[in-house]
Amino acid sequence: SKPTDAKQRVILDPAQLKITLPGKDSLLKWNLNTLNGVVTRLFLEMNGETVQTAVKVGELVLTIRLERQQVTKLGLHPGSAVNLSYDPQEIEWQ
Repeated sequence: SKPTDAKQRVILDPAQLKITLPGKDSLLKWNLNTLNGVVTRLFLEMNGETVQTAVKVGELVLTIRLERQQVTKLGLHPGSAVNLSYDPQEIEWQ
């Protein structure tokens, strides 16, 4: 549950985030919250299969790892608008 102390932090594991394109969000039928963001950077890791994807949400930049196939399937590039969905039960308050 959300704390009453305004100085606490929210911890959300980036691996728990689901990335989708606006208007193509089939995850909305689940009990998920969504953050709207813009891809700012894509970096192919040395294994050639994983892409570090930086998404700016407000003043925060969240970096998540995606499979190269998923980046291609979604057509992601810097400037792409995306939705990051997460289960509110996955939030940890500190």
